[in-house]
Amino acid sequence: MFEGTPITSLDQANFTLFCLSLVLAAGVVWIRQRFLKEWKLANWVIFKINRIWQRGADEVPQAEGIIVSHLIGIWALGLIGYLVDEFLYGLLAGVLLFIIRQLTFWGLGFYSKTKIISLEHNLVDRVVRMWFSTGVSAATIIFSLVPQIDTFYKLIVIISLWWLVVAFRWVRVLQSANRRLNDILLAFMYLCALEIFPFMVLMKLIIDSINA
Repeated sequence: MFEGTPITSLDQANFTLFCLSLVLAAGVVWIRQRFLKEWKLANWVIFKINRIWQRGADEVPQAEGIIVSHLIGIWALGLIGYLVDEFLYGLLAGVLLFIIRQLTFWGLGFYSKTKIISLEHNLVDRVVRMWFSTGVSAATIIFSLVPQIDTFYKLIVIISLWWLVVAFRWVRVLQSANRRLNDILLAFMYLCALEIFPFMVLMKLIIDSINA
């Protein structure tokens, strides 16, 4: 006999996750349709890294496109937070990481040796994160429509995608630093200071939070 308790099914699609994922996908499409200079940079960072270094003044992306690109990256972390625990926690982590990164690049801009590198690094960081967000959007849309997938396997997919993107970003940053510093050892030290060491610290914090 029905007593007023709604019947729920574990096989039901996750409508909330689906909507959040569509917002992220819409942001990427918006970049593609509205901010073509930002989209060109995203393509160049993968296929024509030399064009990143040699672009002219007329190829600087619009400020609005840069803002949308950053927001996409923050929203992607919100989605990851949703898979793990809470969407707002993921957003908060995204905002904090964004602030820390921007303050770091801002500080590097005061030194002549690292001024240009920091600008290129910031650009690479932003557009690579947009590609990562595209992957997160595609994965979470699938997760929302196929809720039977275990959370463990969902995280394996996201972590694998993250590692792939991080490794690619490191390669591009090392190339840019080597080109500007003309010294592979200095370039590697820059990579360690700005990418590898912060990544290790972040991984340690994540592992500690999981084990807590």
